[in-house]
Amino acid sequence: MKPTIIALLGKPLAGKDTVARCLRNFDAGLATISIGEVLREVKAVGQDHRFWPLFKDAITIADAGGIVPDEPIFRCFTRLVTEHLDAGKETVIWIGGPRSDQQLDWLDRWTRACGYEEKFMYVDVPDDIVFERVEQRKSHKRTDDQAVEYRLAEFERVTKPVVDRLRDQGRLHEINGTGGKEHVGTKAVELLFPGVREPEIRLPSRARR
Repeated sequence: MKPTIIALLGKPLAGKDTVARCLRNFDAGLATISIGEVLREVKAVGQDHRFWPLFKDAITIADAGGIVPDEPIFRCFTRLVTEHLDAGKETVIWIGGPRSDQQLDWLDRWTRACGYEEKFMYVDVPDDIVFERVEQRKSHKRTDDQAVEYRLAEFERVTKPVVDRLRDQGRLHEINGTGGKEHVGTKAVELLFPGVREPEIRLPSRARR
C-alpha cells in the first residue's frame, strides 16, 4: 500500500481539525500535520524549538503582516511526513494545505517523485456559519472578528482557486461541514475510505478550526 497524503481544505472555523481528529481516531495509521500549529509552537518556545532555525525569519514576516514563504513550509512538511512514515504511519493529513496554486503544484510534484498517493477533501461551510462559530468561541476565548474576516478574504483570494481547480479536475472529495461533529466525521470517513459502513467515530472535544 502506498503512503497517502490527505490534504484537508476549508475556510477558517470550517471544522478541519475536527474532521482530522475523527479520521485519526477511526484509523490509528493516520497522522496529522498543521503548519499553523507548528508556527504557533515555534513562536511560543523560541530558540529552543527544533524548527526555530527554519521559521525564525518567517515568524518575523508574519508578525509584520506578511505571508509566510513556501520554502520553510515545504521543508517542515516533508520532514514531518518522513518522521511519521518512519514511525509506521501509513497516511498523513495536511490540515489546511495546500493553501495556494503554487503549493498544490509543489505537492503534486513531490508526491509523484516519492511515489505517494494524494487525496483532497474540502469541508464546506457558508460564511454565516463561520461567524456563528466565532460568536460561540467568544463565550470561552478571545476571537477577533477582523482577523476572521481577513482570513476569509484570504481564503477567497488564495485558496478557493485551489478548491475550484481540484473540483474541475475531479480530484476533490467534498463534505458539508454544517452538521453535527459525528455526522461530519462519519461522512469524511465514508468518502475517504469507500466500503466502510457506519464507521464508529469517537468525537473530539476541542473546538472547530
